[in-house]
Amino acid sequence: QRRLLRSSDEQFERICDEALMTYGQKKNALDFMKARVAKWNEIDEKVRNCEQLSPEEDKLYNSDIDITSIEAKDKVLSAKIQEFIEKGQLSAHDQKNLLATLEGKLAQIEKSGKKAPAKLLETIKQVKECDPKPLPPLRHAEKIKEHSRKIAQLKSLEASLKGKLGTIEQTRALAEEPLHKEALETFTQKSRGWFESEDVFQQRLEACLKSVAAPKRSSGSGSGGGGGGKGAGRPSSSGGFTTVSGGARPAKAKGAAASTRNAFGALG
Repeated sequence: QRRLLRSSDEQFERICDEALMTYGQKKNALDFMKARVAKWNEIDEKVRNCEQLSPEEDKLYNSDIDITSIEAKDKVLSAKIQEFIEKGQLSAHDQKNLLATLEGKLAQIEKSGKKAPAKLLETIKQVKECDPKPLPPLRHAEKIKEHSRKIAQLKSLEASLKGKLGTIEQTRALAEEPLHKEALETFTQKSRGWFESEDVFQQRLEACLKSVAAPKRSSGSGSGGGGGGKGAGRPSSSGGFTTVSGGARPAKAKGAAASTRNAFGALG
C-alpha cells in the first residue's frame, strides 16, 4: 500500500498496468485511495474545529505523503478503470460483480423517479456485451506446479511403502518433503497480486493446480503402474519408488537418485 502511495507518476502508471492486472485489483486499489482521502478530510475537519486528534489520526494527517498526490493518483486510476471496461478486459468474476453494482445503482435511481444518466446506461451495455477474459496466470505458476507435483509423488511413495522401511534413496526423498512444502507456500504467497481478493486468488491457484496430475499408485507387482507422466517415479521390484525427482527414466544404482535439496534455489 505504501509503495502505491509513494510511487512517482511514472511508477504509478507502471503499477496500474503491470501490478493491478484485473478490474478487481484496480477497483480495490482505487477504493483504498479514496478511503485514505476521505479519512484525511475527516481529520482536517477536526483540526479546523480545534478538536484533539488521536495518535493514529495525527500520524496520518501529518504524513509525508501529500494528500494532493493521492488525489491525482485517484483520477489516473479512475480513468484507467473506465478504459479497462470500454476495452472489454473484464474477467467473468469481475463482469458479474460490476454488473450487479451498476444495475443496483440503476434500480436506486429509477426508484427515486429520476432519469438514469446516459453514461451509466452505456457502461451497463458495455459490461453486458463484454466477452470475459481469463484470469492472468500466477507469477510463479511453474514453481508451484513443480513442488505440488513432487509433494504428490512423495505422498504416493509413502503410501506404497505401507509403513515399511524403504531404501536409503526413498528415506532421503521423504525426509525432504518439508522443503517442498515450505517452497510451495513461499511461491504461492509471492504469487498473490496487489489488492487481489482472496476468492479471485484461489480461483487462479486452483486453475494452476489443475494441471498437476495426481501420480498413479503402484500395483505392487513390479511390472509397472507407477505412471509415465513427467516427474513420476518408477516402481521397483518390491512395489516401492526408487526416486521421486528423476522423471520416467529407469532407476540407477543405489545413491544415484536425483537430489531435491535445492528446493529453494529459485527463490528470490
